[in-house]
Amino acid sequence: MNKSVLKFYLFGDSICFGQLVGSHQTWATYLAKELEEYAALKLPVIVQNAGVNGNTTRQALERMYYDVLSHRPDYIMIQFGMNDCNFWDTDFGYPRVSEKAFMANIEEMVVKSTSAGCKHCFINTNHPSIKEKTVSKKFCNYDKSNRRYNHLIRKATKRLKSLKLPVSLIDVEKKWISYL
Repeated sequence: MNKSVLKFYLFGDSICFGQLVGSHQTWATYLAKELEEYAALKLPVIVQNAGVNGNTTRQALERMYYDVLSHRPDYIMIQFGMNDCNFWDTDFGYPRVSEKAFMANIEEMVVKSTSAGCKHCFINTNHPSIKEKTVSKKFCNYDKSNRRYNHLIRKATKRLKSLKLPVSLIDVEKKWISYL
């Protein structure tokens, strides 16, 4: 089948969506511009941002087919974890999504994406949160929890690669730390 357009979907939470940033100033907008100017692609590029503020991986799996996979993207960038690792009083001292479920959810997103014809999945870790507030007896602060979930993203990506799935890690946390 000869495609006339390349589809790149961003699937994540508020970090992906660009909460509190003008739509013309999000990193998704900059990515779209860069991809459009990348002559080697030889196709027009559509970049769609399916980020939703506050979403966890559990919620995202419920909307994944409609918001992303039904559009048959060629490439997907997956970015979750900031809400999954967060603690709410209603969760009685546990993260919103357990570590085990979080890894399984990330892996399921990649498996579903590639099963739907996606050529490659990019998985992002998250930037440091700089929130030192103690959030639970289990973890000393939000930033420590965020680092732990970033570790789980790396671990899930390694596992998916071992299964020969087309996936790459974009280690945002590592870049931020080296920059800071």
